[in-house]
Amino acid sequence: MAVRKLIVLGVVWGWSFFFMKVALGGMTPTALVAGRLMLGALAVVLSLAVTKSGLPKGVALWRRVAFMALITNVLPFTLFAWAQERITSALASVLNASTALFAAL
Repeated sequence: MAVRKLIVLGVVWGWSFFFMKVALGGMTPTALVAGRLMLGALAVVLSLAVTKSGLPKGVALWRRVAFMALITNVLPFTLFAWAQERITSALASVLNASTALFAAL
């Protein structure tokens, strides 16, 4: 069962690079990233509404969240979209998958 879940996860992650390449045929990298981030934000807001949770409060927390969003979402998504205008989705997927190996080195 765990192997099946791992395979599904790999397929989902791999297909995201293919869909990114297809979307780049009709939009700019920044528009693609904005769309991805808006869909993610919508999912978070919907989950907060379903669980009846509120948004966090406090300016300091929101500053940290904004910084982390920039570093872990906006920047990498933008760089991947920009790179995929120049390389294949297969190469982008393999390079992303090798992140742990580069971090270990």
